[in-house]
Amino acid sequence: QLNTLNEAPGDRTTFYSAADIRNQDHFEDVSAYAREPDYKIWLESEFYPRDDDWVHNKDFYPFFGVKKNLRLFMPQMNNITFKLPNVPPLSQPEEVDETLFCNESSLTNCSESFCHCTHIYNVEFGSLVEIILVDIGAIYYANHPFHFHGHAFAVLGMERIGAHSTTLKAVQNLDKSKKLMRNFKNPPIKDSVTVPDGGYTVIRFIANNPGYWLFHCHLTFHLETGMALVFHVGNQKDLPPVPKGFPRCGSWLPKPANDLHYEISKLTSEVTFGNPFSRIKYTLFTEKKNETTNEQPEAVPHTGGTVRNTMSLTFICFMVQLNVLI
Repeated sequence: QLNTLNEAPGDRTTFYSAADIRNQDHFEDVSAYAREPDYKIWLESEFYPRDDDWVHNKDFYPFFGVKKNLRLFMPQMNNITFKLPNVPPLSQPEEVDETLFCNESSLTNCSESFCHCTHIYNVEFGSLVEIILVDIGAIYYANHPFHFHGHAFAVLGMERIGAHSTTLKAVQNLDKSKKLMRNFKNPPIKDSVTVPDGGYTVIRFIANNPGYWLFHCHLTFHLETGMALVFHVGNQKDLPPVPKGFPRCGSWLPKPANDLHYEISKLTSEVTFGNPFSRIKYTLFTEKKNETTNEQPEAVPHTGGTVRNTMSLTFICFMVQLNVLI
């Protein structure tokens, strides 16, 4: 079996990890991965008890102020939650707010407070980068499958060293004593790899694709809550110019409600469907145009086709009531 989750060392008679398999001879020149890396980056992943900006507001719902079954541990890398930049840095570099850029070298006290910023590492174009992913594994018995955009990497080593968990220092001590697994004989080349709970994975990539490239956990919930970072490869001179007329993006907020020319009016009819034991009742709404103007507001998105003199049905205009009959 390939890549059985969270197997301990010594159990390899029945399974192979991604680091155990080998690349085809002469399929790719892997000698470039064997030299001393230009960058060595440690990435520690874990679930942390944090008062954050979304779930555990420190003034109303602090992490330790709610019941244990209502606590949400925040998945982070190096105690940092990723925040998207204000504009796309690839196509609008002159508008990027670089004060939002960060990594562990520019932050302090992230082990105690909530650090929320654009987690980024700058590496030179053409450089060799080694990443040592460490999954502490103290909170949950889980795996983080990490995916890299824009580059493939060589998987040099993977091992679970703790019965249930480990520490960053323990893995760093293995590295200092030359006991960290690194295979340079035809290592597999991948763009996604898992990290065993209470263990580590060692990967290397050649930064030969300039730009801003996302590196993230591929579990959607973990990505959405900020278990991600960006590798900035090269600089602007390594990139082709932005095409003329290329669409521009940025943060967008709707106009205040009193600026809109639309109001929502409730229909008197209701639609109920389902079987006698489980029935879903929808209270339908329609969009009613304000008679004082014939202009549609810019901030209201088009909601699709309508039927004349009847209702305009959209999901955002549903009030859903679930009735369960026993």
